[in-house]
Amino acid sequence: MQITAPASGIAVHPGDQIAVTVTAPYAHALGVNAVNQVFLGADGIGFSSPQTAPYHFTFQIPADTQPGEHQLVAVGLGGGSITGVSPAILLEVERLDRPVRMVAELALRTLPGTSLSSSAQTLRLYYEYADGSRILVPQSAVSFAAAQGYVTVDASGLVTPKAPNEPVSDRIVITCLACQGVAPPAPIVMIVQALPINID
Repeated sequence: MQITAPASGIAVHPGDQIAVTVTAPYAHALGVNAVNQVFLGADGIGFSSPQTAPYHFTFQIPADTQPGEHQLVAVGLGGGSITGVSPAILLEVERLDRPVRMVAELALRTLPGTSLSSSAQTLRLYYEYADGSRILVPQSAVSFAAAQGYVTVDASGLVTPKAPNEPVSDRIVITCLACQGVAPPAPIVMIVQALPINID
């Protein structure tokens, strides 16, 4: 089972309706995997009513939906039980008003299960609006690169030094892929150090 439309990462707004198409290979098949009906569900948004093939939905984004990333899945029903769940696609719910700028913040990464911080730092980007509120910029909207190559930066903004036990400085360049018309922050100079951490 798969959601074939829309593409993952589609931008929507509170109050929108979107067309969703689902394919269910086992529709009308016999046996335990038979799918007779399909419904949609999205975290923080809600569910559609089940319907029979062909699986073409008009999915409502409620007016009070919180901006940010929401996962949408299709759920197959057969014989009175759930017989399959599709891979999720992302819905990027955006405010109707445009952000006025993008803000970058740094945070030390806490080691799981401890109160200790590792040498890695996380670069977080936020849209800031005219009313002062902020929303986390989706990972799919930007890319990161280390200008001098002394650190690595993954898609989530996690910055880690390559050289152990040595402080390094590098410039993190942020490139916009889909940033709602606002410019990314200027390159950010970061000084990070990989220190050995002993946990007794």
